[in-house]
Order: sequence, then C-alpha cells, then structure tokens
Amino acid sequence: MSSNFTSEPMSTPRPVLFRQFKVWSAWKEQIEILQNDPTAAQINLILSTMDAKSLFNTCLDSSRLYEFVEAHISAMQKSSVDEPDMEVDSAVEQSSPMSSAHLARMPVELTQRILSLLSFADKAVFALTCAGAAQLVGEDFFQQCRSLLKDFDLDFDMVRLMMTATGAVISGSTVPALLTDFLFEPHDLDFFCPAGFGQYVVPFLEQNRYEVEKCVRDYGKLPGIGIIWYLRHAGGRTVNVVESRTEDPLHAIARFHSSQVVGAISSCGVWHANPWLTFQLSALTTPTLTRLEPTAESQKHVWNILHKYESRGFEWSFKGFSAPHKCGSDTRCPATPRTSDDAGCLFIPFPKWTLSWDEAPQTATAWTAHGYGCEAGILNAGSGARHAEAFKNDNWELSMQMLLDEEEQPTHSNPLIEFHLNLA
Repeated sequence: MSSNFTSEPMSTPRPVLFRQFKVWSAWKEQIEILQNDPTAAQINLILSTMDAKSLFNTCLDSSRLYEFVEAHISAMQKSSVDEPDMEVDSAVEQSSPMSSAHLARMPVELTQRILSLLSFADKAVFALTCAGAAQLVGEDFFQQCRSLLKDFDLDFDMVRLMMTATGAVISGSTVPALLTDFLFEPHDLDFFCPAGFGQYVVPFLEQNRYEVEKCVRDYGKLPGIGIIWYLRHAGGRTVNVVESRTEDPLHAIARFHSSQVVGAISSCGVWHANPWLTFQLSALTTPTLTRLEPTAESQKHVWNILHKYESRGFEWSFKGFSAPHKCGSDTRCPATPRTSDDAGCLFIPFPKWTLSWDEAPQTATAWTAHGYGCEAGILNAGSGARHAEAFKNDNWELSMQMLLDEEEQPTHSNPLIEFHLNLA
C-alpha cells in the first residue's frame, strides 16, 4: 500500500459489473432529445426506469434534471428490488466518470438520500469512480468494520491504534465479504503484520481474551509467510496472526491463493487489488496453486482451498481470465505487473483519522498476479495439466483451456483456476 491511494476509473468498465445499474446508452439519447424540448412528463418517464445509482449520475450529468431526480429519490423505497445483471457489449458507449467537483456541487441532503438506497456492494463500485466518491462512503465502511470487529469482541478504535503502531492489516476473506454484502460469512479474522511484529500483535489479542492454540514457525505452503499464530477466543471465535517474511505484510497477501483475498483493512481504510473481479463474484488463482508440483502434500493443499471456495458457493474450472483485454497492461490481466496504488486498486479512506496516507507507515508494493508474461503462459500448462489429471483420477470432471493469440498484443486465457460464485 502506498501514500497515494486515490483510484482512477478503469478505461473500459464493463456494465455487467454494476449491479442494479441501468445501461447509460438506453436513456442518454432520450436525454439529449429532451434538451431541445424538455417536458416534465417525458423526463419523469425516463427517470422512472432508473435505479438509485443511475439517478445519482443523472443528477450529476444535468443540473436541469435535479428537481425531477430529487422528487424520484424521495419517492423511492429504501428496500431495493434486485434486477438481473445485464450483459452489455464492451463497445457500448459509457458516460464520463463523475468528478469530485461534481459531487461537491450536489446538495448534501440529496447525496445522503441516494447513498442510503445503495447496498455496500454498490457503494464499493461507486467508490471507484473518483476520490470524492470514495470519501463519501468512507463513514459507512468504517461503521461496518466496527460492527464486524465487535463480532470478534474487538474494539475497532483500539485495533486501529494497534495496526498503526505495528503496520498490521486485516486481510483474508474479510475484505471480499465486506465488498459483496457478506454473501459468505468469514469464519475467522486474519491479521497480517511485518516481520518481527507478531510479538506485539499476539499480546494485544491475548489482552482481549484470545489464547494461542498453535504457532507454526515454518509455513512452507505459501511464499512470503514466516510465522502463523492461531488464537481462539473464550466465546469460540478464531483469529490468525500471519507474520510476513519482509517488512511489508502485502508481500504475503499478494501471494495468497486467489485474487479475491488480495485486499486489506488498514488503520486508514479499505483496500483491494482486484475490485472488478470481486464485484463480478469471480476470482483467479495465484501462482501458489498453478506452479505447485503435484505432490501428495501439494494436492492436499489445493484440495483444501478448492473445497473452501466450494463451501461458499463458488464453481471453479481450469480456464483462466477470459475477458477480452490487452495483456500486460490491463490491471485485470494475470500477467500485468501491479502496484498497490495503481489504477486498478480500490481504496476507501476512513474519516476522522489523525494520520493521512502521507504520514502512515506504508510503502508501495509491486507484484505480478500470475508471474508470467503472455509469451510464457504455455510454461504453466505442464503443472496445471498434471494437477487436472490428478483430480480426474478422483472422479472430478475438469476442463483445461489454453487460448494464446499470436498477435502482438494478444488476448489470452492463462491456465489458472477461475472461480465464479453460483447464486442459483
């Protein structure tokens, strides 16, 4: 993580990622027609087809529509009605992203009313549009984190002070659960800390009625991890403290088993490296799985991870990231070098905090999600195929797909394991 965490909007966001989000082009032409001869009846007819997020953007797009938008927001029920995701061709024209200046011109009362209609998943998508939007939802995510920590009998204010002093962050399944309205419930809490700081994080938890059940000092399954403490609360809740081998806990987090868990809650805010995949309820494995030699021990480790995702409703297959993209530059591509403050990251800052990102003890971290460039993607086929064959021997029906384009900027699917949450 870095001193500059303002996320830029993606160049070609896919509308399907915006849950309950109307397609802009469907009504944008009508809005342009109304500019010549607008009538209240026509405008209200268009606005009646929009959900909360679309109304928000409409108000930003045209101040003339403000009074009509305000009337519709007042009439909307707080309980939202789920709408089916809409698959839209990537060529469909998208509206220009809103800016912090636009948000500043909006009445606070209207902004608060619109945001009150959005779920946390929608607020997370909204936070990606600009830094001002992320700040608007910061208080909501702060309170949600406070509630989450309370379930583990931990005071969030004290935890934030501890994380500031030690450089520790909360990671694991907690962050994706937070960004998806808790479609699955995290069973434990994972603190990741820099090398040498576990000796301070563990006593803090012990002061909060947690006891160490086990300490593993040679955790060889995942790179970047030094020591793991497993603690259990008197009430039954469990917390794990994971000490990185380096001074940055993100070195261990970025190498965890899937893109879904490459995120963190720090003392300053909520961060995630792969928000778009997470909003799609999808994930890609990291080299932790695809580069393992298929020994008995490694296969057991892979099985445990796959079963963990299955228990949450995910389906998986060997096919990799299949969305059209430019390899090596699109932040969703497994072969693209990433940094903790690049345009593909999400950061939602917490309000009312004495430390700014410039003052926080954090440094930028770089990694590559898959570890190979496109031209070397075939190198992973051997390991993946051997794992697939091993799984087939246990009556698992798996398919492995390798699509490598020979063009200069190829579109490809790396031989990764792709997870999709099945909501049926």
